[in-house]
Amino acid sequence: MLHKNLEYFRFAVKAGSLTRAAIFHGASVSTVARAINKLEDELGVTLLERNYTGIRLTTAGELLFPKIVTLLENLDEVRLRTY
Repeated sequence: MLHKNLEYFRFAVKAGSLTRAAIFHGASVSTVARAINKLEDELGVTLLERNYTGIRLTTAGELLFPKIVTLLENLDEVRLRTY
């Protein structure tokens, strides 16, 4: 599971749409979508419901989102302390 895929998931949830996440972080929408699709495939669950107005967390997404945010924060802390 790539760190970047987790980041794109977090960006998308916070932005409320794949398009806004892509624009804000200088990526293409397809890059963000592929990263999240790959994450969903690796985890074996659907994390987001996608529609024309944006995205919404599924039940699995609601359960995993805070854990992923915590994991990313912990990884950032480790990087700061070891560099």
